Amino acid sequence: MAAGLTEKQKRFCDEYLIDLNATRAYMAAYPSTKKESTASVCAAKLLRNAKVKSYLGKRKKARQERTEISQDRVLRELAAIAFTDVTDIVSYDHGGHVRIRATDDLEKDKKKIIAGIKEGQWGTEVKFYDRLRALELLMKHLGMFDQKDELDREEQKARIEKLRREENTTVSDGISVSIMGMDPEELSEVIG
Repeated sequence: MAAGLTEKQKRFCDEYLIDLNATRAYMAAYPSTKKESTASVCAAKLLRNAKVKSYLGKRKKARQERTEISQDRVLRELAAIAFTDVTDIVSYDHGGHVRIRATDDLEKDKKKIIAGIKEGQWGTEVKFYDRLRALELLMKHLGMFDQKDELDREEQKARIEKLRREENTTVSDGISVSIMGMDPEELSEVIG
C-alpha cells in the first residue's frame, strides 16, 4: 500500500495525476459515485487528506525529475515570451514592407515566442504567444499582485487590459503579421 493509502485512494491519486481533474479521478476510483456534484465535493475533501497530499507530492516530484521540467525552466520559457522583442523576428520598413526573418536564422530563444506560421489568404501569417499573459503569469509567480505597496489588483488589471487593446495587426504587401507590442516604459510601469 502506498504511504498508508487505501487502494481506492491510490487509484484516485493515479487518475488525478493524468489530467488534474479531481472530479473525473474520483469517479474513476469510486465508480459507485454517479453524480458529478457529489464526486466534486468528495474529491476536494480527499485532496485535503494529509496522506493523499503526501503521495501526490512525491509522485509530482518524481515526474518533475523524470521530465526535467522545473519551475526555473518554466519561468525561463515565460520570460522568453514576455521579453523577446518581436522586431527581432519581423520588421516593418519605411517603404511599407513587412520582413520576416527565416527561422533558421533565429536564435533558439527568439523562436520560443512564435506560436505558428502559416500561409493565409493574404500572405504569410506569424502568430506570437501572448506576451501579456506571460507577463501576468510571471507577475503572479513573483507575488507582484500580492504586495501591499504595489497598485491594487483592479488598477493592474486595467493597465493590462489597456495594453491588450493596443495589440495591432499590420497588413502590407500580402503579409499579415500579428504583433503584440509594448515599449520598455510601459513594461516597466506594469512590472514595477
